[in-house]
Amino acid sequence: MALLVVACDGAGGVSVGTGLDAAIPEQPASFRIGVSGGFSQPSLSPAAAPTAVEIDAATTVAQSFRFDLVPPYDCADYAALLTTVADDWRAAVCEADEAGASLRFQGPFVFDLTRETVTPDTSRLVLPAGTYSRVRLKLEADAGGEQDGASVFVVGRLIDGGIDPFVLALDLEDELEYRSAVPVTVDARGAAIVVRLDLSAWLLGAGDAIADCRDELVAEQGAGVPLVFDARQDDGAECDAVEELLEGRLDAVGEVEDESSHEDEHGDVPERDAND
Repeated sequence: MALLVVACDGAGGVSVGTGLDAAIPEQPASFRIGVSGGFSQPSLSPAAAPTAVEIDAATTVAQSFRFDLVPPYDCADYAALLTTVADDWRAAVCEADEAGASLRFQGPFVFDLTRETVTPDTSRLVLPAGTYSRVRLKLEADAGGEQDGASVFVVGRLIDGGIDPFVLALDLEDELEYRSAVPVTVDARGAAIVVRLDLSAWLLGAGDAIADCRDELVAEQGAGVPLVFDARQDDGAECDAVEELLEGRLDAVGEVEDESSHEDEHGDVPERDAND
């Protein structure tokens, strides 16, 4: 999965909030999530036949995403900055505690991870200039929403000599945190901040877990239809192992990167193939 922010600040400055000289962004920030890699690694067991999974589509629901407000700005500065931008820009809720201030963009948002699109649109976010190294994403299903109570929804195929389509619905409710080894700077040149999730790392070993559950699902759901793993209901102990494996690993397979160099002459980031 990948998470993208693009922002530019102006060449000049304006006195904002407590008198800090902060640049008015010339362009709003944008945000998205996507993935790299579409295959799991084959089984690591020498006694087992090579087993892998391939992902065709993946979506997730986030109730919010959050950035730390860059020092020395505070919530008063952010409120003043909002008065300088267009009305159609999406503002964050600035929240402060003893650890500092953060900017929370409230959803729910549905992220198509393989197409790297977002509903509703998140292309006009107010994000001040500065350096960013951490993004926090609050996953929580929107009851009755597009994914009907699932926070992560995956469509793929199990490959182990044959091909078995499957559907996976997770009801993960957690705040995932992703960091950058080198902070990304949003300045006059703009920036593209992306949290890219490695599908190959996320799916490592998932093929074996799905294969172990296959007979149980076929007996319950019938042959010739996609295998359905649904964390919203009891699929049996074997199938629970699939859900637990993927839920427990999601926060460890992403990293914040600067993808500014991927922007074209119009400032757009080209679409990535899910298998890149």
